[in-house]
Amino acid sequence: MNIDKYRVDSAIGAYIDDDGCHYEDAIAFIQTGILSFCLCGNPEENLTYLRDGLRYIQQGCEGDYVGIFGNERSRDFFFYACDEKELTEHGMLIPGWLTQKGEDLLSDLDELIAGFEKECNK
Repeated sequence: MNIDKYRVDSAIGAYIDDDGCHYEDAIAFIQTGILSFCLCGNPEENLTYLRDGLRYIQQGCEGDYVGIFGNERSRDFFFYACDEKELTEHGMLIPGWLTQKGEDLLSDLDELIAGFEKECNK
């Protein structure tokens, strides 16, 4: 994963960011370190939602957005949040395109979520 450059101990999966903040695992690093969210609720589901939304943008917003976002307002809010977190960049219209940060995060989320799914299927 792209975030593995912050991994300090492969045995326990801990991460330390550039400011010296310690994160227990990849979920905590992405959810709190990159996105500045808390870990309340279901971060795995949140990250799956984020992955699906980023993939939707990456694929040129083709297909049914209702299955991902629920409605147009929620979709647009997602686009605004991605722009605020510098995961996307846009010219005249939202959502625009994924930045390198957005592409890297999508790649990491694909790998992380594949691990969730593998664990669930054991």
